[in-house]
Amino acid sequence: MNFNRIGLLFITGFCLLFFSCESDESCEQSTVSMLNAGFYTIVDSLPISASIGDFTVYGIGRADSMIYDQASSVGSFDLPLSSNCDTTGFVLTMGTETDTIIFLYSRELHLLSMECGFTTYFYIERIDNTSNTIDSVSVVNEKVTTGDDENIQIYL
Repeated sequence: MNFNRIGLLFITGFCLLFFSCESDESCEQSTVSMLNAGFYTIVDSLPISASIGDFTVYGIGRADSMIYDQASSVGSFDLPLSSNCDTTGFVLTMGTETDTIIFLYSRELHLLSMECGFTTYFYIERIDNTSNTIDSVSVVNEKVTTGDDENIQIYL
């Protein structure tokens, strides 16, 4: 009888231990909010996707840290926005022409989940750009999140 009690106690303890453990879930989603941009041209009053060859992008004042370095056939691309300030600027070189684009935005700290923690969402308020190759820039989705939705359209 004493052996049965010890066995029952052992099985009960094992079951309690087994069912009380939580699995260590890891974060499987992106935690970085990137601005998604696409190139377009206007043909017969309709926007048509375009691609750029020999495309280079780096942050203004950061020529040593290329985001894209002479990439070819680029139709869409992602840009990181600074979570420390409300403006971020980039230099875009398309072939032999260079333009700058500056984003002004507000920031919001957003909880993704307990496993993934926090990220910053951005809300585009204004875009300033030069016009050597860029004709105009249109905001199609002002909220920049961890998703893949296009935020801006750059017309050439």
